[in-house]
Amino acid sequence: MIIADQLVAVMHVYSLLPPYEDKEEEEDRARRYICKVELKHTTMTAFSRLIQYQNTKERVNQLQHAIEEIKLKLVEVQQERLRAEKEKTNCNWVNCFRRKGSFLNSLLVNPLQKENKGAIYKTETRVSRTRQKVSLLKFWR
Repeated sequence: MIIADQLVAVMHVYSLLPPYEDKEEEEDRARRYICKVELKHTTMTAFSRLIQYQNTKERVNQLQHAIEEIKLKLVEVQQERLRAEKEKTNCNWVNCFRRKGSFLNSLLVNPLQKENKGAIYKTETRVSRTRQKVSLLKFWR
């Protein structure tokens, strides 16, 4: 469509030019003019394709950058999941020990303060627990 429009324009311009006496020179001039128009059209097409290629290349770069960001986020999420699973297993062990130690805690806590079960006499070693048991037994006698 573009080439046809350009050829019509060339023919119009060619009709406005003064006629040559030599028919071959006239045809040669027309061929050169048409070649120039085709060269311009080819150049413009190549230039537009180059721009499209550059735009496509930029889009590809943007997509690659986005993919890298997504991969980094995925790694972060996986690390968070691993941390959460480790914490969950640690909590399960702690809860298991708390359940086993709840009988001992019930012995240590004042029966009037059942809602604070184990909160008052939390200790880290068995020695301190036995000391507390002895002191509580003395206190309750």
